[in-house]
Amino acid sequence: MDGIVFKVRENSRVVNKAVYIAVGLRRNGKKEFTVDMKQIYDAPNKVAAETALNDFAGKWESNKSWRDNWEELTVFFDFPLEIRRIIYTTNLIENLNGKIRKYTKNKFSFPTDEAVMKSVYLAV
Repeated sequence: MDGIVFKVRENSRVVNKAVYIAVGLRRNGKKEFTVDMKQIYDAPNKVAAETALNDFAGKWESNKSWRDNWEELTVFFDFPLEIRRIIYTTNLIENLNGKIRKYTKNKFSFPTDEAVMKSVYLAV
């Protein structure tokens, strides 16, 4: 999981806002974005996105939740050590962030949160 900060216009000023990127790994070795994050990006409006973000935070940010989801979060232990080293390095997420930045680098700021989300979605 990582975040990218974008400048977004809000109430006649430009503020920094983070877009969080999470990549998961299934038992079959396929990488994917977490379903919980997808709910945020696919929300029909800002209120629904904020609700999805709160649900995401409630599920993933508390220590108890991490323990409840331990089996899902530690799938990488099923792989040999050599493969695990590749999985847990930041190269994967940094590469993805680089692709997103390449697509969005010409924008000094975005007019709305939705514009940021659409640009990130299209870059991915």
